[in-house]
Amino acid sequence: MYEINEQWHAVVDTGISSHETKAEKKDPRFMLLGLIHHVNDDLDLDVGYKKSLNSTETDRQIGVGVTYRFK
Repeated sequence: MYEINEQWHAVVDTGISSHETKAEKKDPRFMLLGLIHHVNDDLDLDVGYKKSLNSTETDRQIGVGVTYRFK
């Protein structure tokens, strides 16, 4: 996670998953890029883009999210 300023963070993640069955030879690999906006101490909004790094993962995916902290 990289802090752009107090309200914005950039995120980069990569990963490898394993298959439930061992018949598949390639494990799914992916890269995720995202931005998080800290609206206030209780609320974050985020958007992310996930890209497959091989043919066994979903090719691409866009996600959005909301985090609200209850006190």
